[in-house]
Amino acid sequence: MTATPGPDWRQRRNDFQEQMRRIQAASTERRNQYGDILYQTRQQLTTTAILRQARMGKLEPDWRDRLTTMDYTALLAMSPGYQLYSDMDTLLLTELRSMPVADWEPNAGADWPRALESWREASHETLDRALAIKSSVSDVLSRANVEQTAVDTIARSQEITALYERDLLIEGSYRAALCAGGQPVDWRGWLRERVEGWPDLPARATVLGALEDPDYHSDWEFLPDYWRR
Repeated sequence: MTATPGPDWRQRRNDFQEQMRRIQAASTERRNQYGDILYQTRQQLTTTAILRQARMGKLEPDWRDRLTTMDYTALLAMSPGYQLYSDMDTLLLTELRSMPVADWEPNAGADWPRALESWREASHETLDRALAIKSSVSDVLSRANVEQTAVDTIARSQEITALYERDLLIEGSYRAALCAGGQPVDWRGWLRERVEGWPDLPARATVLGALEDPDYHSDWEFLPDYWRR
């Protein structure tokens, strides 16, 4: 005669099923977080590269049409997991091509002060997104009980990125462009003062040493022709 499972067995089964549901839900959440962070990172890196090209006069007027995606055919044949990356590239391409024309773009019709200011604002917005991504990664690692040293490393990287990108690559370049436009701006003096206020990081000594060279980033004292038209 077969014994009928008792209440304890049913409870153990229910507990096991509930545990599996929680594990699956957590796994799905992690995959979604990974996808969001990865897409935002690709978006930020691509936009940053486009803005830097625009600032240095190297962005083609038809840059949107020149955007392409990687061919994932061979990779998809090896693993269907690459479909995520293919879809992300396609979505990013569509997003960039459909964004409204900004004053910093070639031949957008803005005068150079307006184009430069538009570039500055867009660069800061892009950097803010990059810092938000790093913060999201730190949060995910903290919840995943990753060693605190790894979380601290990302936080330190976030601080360095904020200083280096904002003061040097955005504001320093912006002020050098004002100088190129004929405005009396001591952008190197401004930058030196800002860098002297940085924490004692290797980048601080490197930039301060480089600023002793009067030709340091002299290429920044430049305005693209397409901003002058």
